[in-house]
Amino acid sequence: MDRITWSNTGKKIARHAFGTALAREEASLLADFKARAAAAATQDDMWAVYRFLAERDGVIGRKYEFRYSELISLFVLLRAEGWLDEADLAGLRDDKLTMIREGCARWQRHFERGD
Repeated sequence: MDRITWSNTGKKIARHAFGTALAREEASLLADFKARAAAAATQDDMWAVYRFLAERDGVIGRKYEFRYSELISLFVLLRAEGWLDEADLAGLRDDKLTMIREGCARWQRHFERGD
């Protein structure tokens, strides 16, 4: 893929979309954590909650690395996972939106085939 350049406006939109997705995923994680913690009745349950959080911390930490060179792929993933909507990306240049839409379409086809 050719090197993707970002205008100042595009950078602001991308940074906001990134933050929006992260906030949504963290809010979902917090709700999940609270439910698991509330249901914990034993020390084993407590450590299971801890392991769950540690695993999610690693996943989220690896996923949410803000690098302009990787943002299109990240936005495709975040759209596919439901953390971003098309409206969150409004204002990006058409070429970037097209790449994201095409990536989402490939992602959808991949899962429809069961690959």
